[in-house]
Amino acid sequence: MWMTRNRPFAMIALVALGSCTDTVTPPVQLESGTRTTQFANGQLWSRIELQDGVGHGVWETWFADGSPKSKDSFRTGILNGPSGAWFAGGQPRFTGAYLEGLPNGPWTRWHPSGNKLSEGEYRQGVRFGPWTNWYLDGTLQIQAVYTGDGGNGHFANYYEDGKPKSDGNIVDGVRVGPWREWWPGGELRKIANFIDGKLHGACEFYSVAGVLDKARSGNYLDGKLQP
Repeated sequence: MWMTRNRPFAMIALVALGSCTDTVTPPVQLESGTRTTQFANGQLWSRIELQDGVGHGVWETWFADGSPKSKDSFRTGILNGPSGAWFAGGQPRFTGAYLEGLPNGPWTRWHPSGNKLSEGEYRQGVRFGPWTNWYLDGTLQIQAVYTGDGGNGHFANYYEDGKPKSDGNIVDGVRVGPWREWWPGGELRKIANFIDGKLHGACEFYSVAGVLDKARSGNYLDGKLQP
């Protein structure tokens, strides 16, 4: 999963002025070099580098008070290299890098409070390996291990007080194999098996008091409880 942000410019092209007739078209000169814009108070708002009319080099933006807002690297118009952004108060918003327009390598995102929001690694735009998400107060929310595709891996979810919520595997974005779920108080809620996101095989459901729900528990086939 990768994020987009408004850029101060997408492309700048200047048309060279000259004589024009019915048969002669003025040549187009694509701009290169560093360009800047300012706020009404004179504070620098953006500074970008261009080569032949497209982004090539470092692009930076600032808030009106002069604190940094974003910093990206471009190569021939495509995000390539370190990338970062900040909240208005100066706290980091995210840090990472792009490779040929796709998130690549370690990425970290933060809540406005300064606590981490998520941390993990991308490989050519796809989450790979261990990823962790946190609630606003810093409590663990999700621990995942991605296996080569953003929709595949093992996921453990937690309630805001740190108690386990669910645990199992996902393939192609749907649940597969054994999954466990718990009530907010920590009591076991479900032990189930899935195939292609549907209940399949032996499944047990429990009330918050720990009593087996016999009406829902049993053997499932293609998501349906068998007689």
